[in-house]
Amino acid sequence: MTQSARVSSIDAVKEFQAALATFCEEARDALSAVAMEARRLHDWVTHDQLHYWRKTLRDRQEDLSQAKAELFRRQLARISGHDPDCIEQKEAVWRAQRGIEEAEDKIESCKRWGRLLQEALEEYQGQAQQLSGLVEGTPPRSVTYLDQVIGALDLYVATPPPPAPGPPPG
Repeated sequence: MTQSARVSSIDAVKEFQAALATFCEEARDALSAVAMEARRLHDWVTHDQLHYWRKTLRDRQEDLSQAKAELFRRQLARISGHDPDCIEQKEAVWRAQRGIEEAEDKIESCKRWGRLLQEALEEYQGQAQQLSGLVEGTPPRSVTYLDQVIGALDLYVATPPPPAPGPPPG
């Protein structure tokens, strides 16, 4: 069984080929840009933010130690006969503890989102690789194939029609 196409304009095929070539170029650029942005985002979540929150946790642990030391000094003054107010120091300890909890939560979030992001990127890369296979090459295979189609159509148009059957010899 032969396949046939109803082509009414070779120029339309040539225009489509040019548009396809442009699309392939833009798709390659977009895939490259998305890959770079994905790597940047992954690095930001798993390295930059994780490092930031680990450093913040250490700083906040130091703040808690200082707040506890100040509270202890105030409580020692109570033992020596003075009756100082410790409310500010207790609030400072409470704020420092909340800050530590926040930093620990952020560290866990960075780890969790890093894993989820990695899974999403792997899923995306599978799909992107399929598209990349279609648009890669200079020129891409699809554009080259259309060159062959256009050549065959030009050859077909240039071929003279077969001679009309004449009367039988006789």
